[in-house]
Amino acid sequence: MFIMILIAVNNKVTAQETFVTEGETVVYKVCLDESIQSGTVSDALQNLPGVRVDVDGNITMRGVSKVEIFINDQPAHFSEDARKNYIQQTSVTDVKEIRVMVNPSARYTTESDTGVINIITKNEQNGGQSMNIGLQANTLAEYSPWLSYSYNKDKLSLVTNVKGTYNHDISHSDSYSYSYADESHDDTLNVFKNHDHKDLKTVVLNLDFQLNYKIDAHNDVTFYLTGELEKRNSAVYDSTYRKDDNEYQYITNAKYDFLGLDGRIGVAYKHLFNDNGHSIAANFNTIWMPGESTNISKRHYNVGDVIDRTTREQNIYSDFHWDAKVEYTLPYSKKGELYVALMKTHRPDGNRLLFDSLVGDGYERDTLRTEIRNYYTDKNEVLINLQHRFGRFTVKPGVDFDYTVMSGKFPEEHQYNFSKDFFTVHPSIFITYSTDNQHNFSIGYTHKTNYPYVRKFSPRILYQEDSFDVGNPDLKPASTHVFKAEWTKYWKKFGSVGINAYYKGSSNYINDVQFSAYNPIYGRYVTYNMPVNLGGYNDAGGEFNITYRPMAMLNVRFYANLYNSHLEYPLSQDEIYKNDMFCYNLTMNVWTKLWHRLELYASTYYNSKTQALYKYTQTPYGIDCGARMDFFKNRISLLIDVNDLFDWNKTDNSISQPTYEYYSTEKKRSRFVSMEIIFKII
Repeated sequence: MFIMILIAVNNKVTAQETFVTEGETVVYKVCLDESIQSGTVSDALQNLPGVRVDVDGNITMRGVSKVEIFINDQPAHFSEDARKNYIQQTSVTDVKEIRVMVNPSARYTTESDTGVINIITKNEQNGGQSMNIGLQANTLAEYSPWLSYSYNKDKLSLVTNVKGTYNHDISHSDSYSYSYADESHDDTLNVFKNHDHKDLKTVVLNLDFQLNYKIDAHNDVTFYLTGELEKRNSAVYDSTYRKDDNEYQYITNAKYDFLGLDGRIGVAYKHLFNDNGHSIAANFNTIWMPGESTNISKRHYNVGDVIDRTTREQNIYSDFHWDAKVEYTLPYSKKGELYVALMKTHRPDGNRLLFDSLVGDGYERDTLRTEIRNYYTDKNEVLINLQHRFGRFTVKPGVDFDYTVMSGKFPEEHQYNFSKDFFTVHPSIFITYSTDNQHNFSIGYTHKTNYPYVRKFSPRILYQEDSFDVGNPDLKPASTHVFKAEWTKYWKKFGSVGINAYYKGSSNYINDVQFSAYNPIYGRYVTYNMPVNLGGYNDAGGEFNITYRPMAMLNVRFYANLYNSHLEYPLSQDEIYKNDMFCYNLTMNVWTKLWHRLELYASTYYNSKTQALYKYTQTPYGIDCGARMDFFKNRISLLIDVNDLFDWNKTDNSISQPTYEYYSTEKKRSRFVSMEIIFKII
């Protein structure tokens, strides 16, 4: 989907000067908007109608599920907390422009549901250093002390953040399911009813460090290091009723412990051949992820002639990922630019899943449930983009050549080894046109391939206590085509109105489906999960976005996304299952900043029921609000957030198949108040 960008206007700056559309990108020229110069990057982002930034610095974009931050065309490699500190502490006076893309080309991301915010800084930023410490706490027993430090002077700039978090979370869920012999539902084969209560405690330590050194006017190098050390433990109480040929009722008490590290190191180099944008850049990134978890489960039967049992499940892994990218940019004229990139990605996923049962005083290995395997994903890409301006028209075609290899190796079970390779070509094109009175028109097309997680190809069955998972060796990647046509109108003293019509269609769309069948290992009917390709899946609809901005620091926004969801699944050569559903998302929010020190916001959202194959999900809706106040010339800041004001947050899932029905509801402690105090030391 595509998001529209709000123009910043005042009596001295015209809409045409502050906003420009270039291909799939809308450029907000922050440096020309005098009304925002006393604010921060967070304040500037509030001027984007599809973007919402709460007082904690969390960024959401309408139409996508993930937001990536780029700085000067390069990924920021910030953790979530480092990103918050950056946008809340960086002055607008250091920023030249902000570029926003929803449905970006493969130059920025190969993921189909990701938006990009690219912050372009000025060549000469205000020198100096800053240090902040803060403490965040909420009524859900989460506590987070943190420290951030930034330095920017002469040729050297660096940003570092350290944060510790303790969290205590409680959730509960209820579910039930029925399995039938046939579509008549006259003969019930299996009944499950379950209540689950989970008590989770988490301790996390985060470190972010990013350094940039400008060697001279045409060369600079960047180094970054991030690390997240996490320790988790939980206690789960599970009450289950099961009826098949016999009747059973049992209680399961489980204790789960996890310790893992996510460490990332990367380096980037950029060389400018001249001052017109002719450049070459290279970066290399690594990820090391070791971890281990243990889950001990004790099952006690209150009803049923079955012996109580204790099991132990251990998950041990240590993966080393890396990726490399070389980019070349050539402005071949004042109106055109060529961009070429070579990318290589290596993603291993090694795992020792050991399952044991307690026999007497010791544990014995359960070979059916134990899995020792190594998965690999290797991507090789060549990307070519061209952008050219013809008067008020901008045309931006591109193509991405992708060769991906996915494989699985089982050291002790070679019969399950597999390898898949795919070559795909992803074309894209964007055409934009704008008039003197700020009518902006754009049309675009993007093609991307969504690869399943490599485990989904595995033919090996992974047995659980009461169900099992199996991959699908015949699974195919999903091919996604996105078409959009948009009109946006900007007014000098009002804001903007945008209408976007889109079609997002996928062939071979991947859907995990839950089935019910008799299995001789269990000696009864059980459920199992298997990924399948749908015959087709598409969303077709429109977005309406209106932003009212009567003054620089006040925005009132309304967003509506209305679409028809259509899916098809071949049941046989002669029969195809089809289903259509009307879906919608509604959002309204208000944000203001008073006296340059008091920030207020409120947001309400509602999401309709959505569908997958045989499955329906009702996602949460609610109202959030918050405030941020700066004291003593911004030396102290106080933040207060109220999340899910009326405690409406709940997720319902239902599955309705010819021979299987399932329903679950999950309620988390979503209503809470969080507070944060920030001290500016330097």
